[in-house]
Amino acid sequence: MARTYVGRGTAKDGVIRLDDGAGLPTGRVRVIVEPERPGKRHSIFDIPTAGDGRTADEILQELRSLRDEWT
Repeated sequence: MARTYVGRGTAKDGVIRLDDGAGLPTGRVRVIVEPERPGKRHSIFDIPTAGDGRTADEILQELRSLRDEWT
């Protein structure tokens, strides 16, 4: 089974330098390159917000309040 490496690096003057080595054996590889957007990188661990800008904690607080009205 082929090993896949996804990493980051820097392109300069037509040369791509990886931040970390790919750990692949010597030989030809297939490379797919796409530019990164400048600015903050988002993570799955970022605090989600509703479409109206409320955070997850604010939404949970509202749901608990609604639940408490019914008990």
